Amino acid sequence: MFFKYKNKIILTSVLTILPLFIGLILWNILPAKLPMRFTFEGTVDEYAPKIYLILGLPLFLLVIHLICVFASIYDEKSDKENATILNIVFFSIPVLSISICSFLYAYSLDLLHSLNISSLCCGLAGIMYIILGAAIFKVKQNSTFGFRLPWTMNNEIIWNKTNKLGCYLMLITGIITLISTLFINPKSQFILFMILNLFVALIPCIYSFVLYKLLQN
Repeated sequence: MFFKYKNKIILTSVLTILPLFIGLILWNILPAKLPMRFTFEGTVDEYAPKIYLILGLPLFLLVIHLICVFASIYDEKSDKENATILNIVFFSIPVLSISICSFLYAYSLDLLHSLNISSLCCGLAGIMYIILGAAIFKVKQNSTFGFRLPWTMNNEIIWNKTNKLGCYLMLITGIITLISTLFINPKSQFILFMILNLFVALIPCIYSFVLYKLLQN
């Protein structure tokens, strides 16, 4: 299975650590410490030595990327119909790595101080939810993607209905989250996003269990 995806694994791994090489190129013009944590107001409240973020962050994300990729390609229930989800797994961490590191470098070089990091993160999360929601709409039963519960894994009807409901909830969450970045303050955006996440996690679980009980009877 590795050789089937070898080129894609190599490409996405290189993309994941691409910010490392960009950071080394910018090493002399970047400050000694880079922002590590931001407040809801978008100000930095913790810094870290640049070597930790330039070297450590891309390498850490590379490990996460490889774990996700290998867990996905060796999923016995994966099939060609889940190719869209598999591509999301391949490219999500590289995009995340490039986005985060690019922001940190640009912010440290005083290029993005007018941009609020909290609103940016909420906006990206909203886009991610829309993409994932659209992707899982017709995903087939597997051990890696979708709402994987004992009763959804053992019944294709419950799987399909639960994932369709989850798809709609994720799309709604993504759209509301994106809109919230335009009208409410960053702290409220985060609270709203967490509440919506709770609904996305709980409602499909409850729905699928009720459906399972009804089918049993």
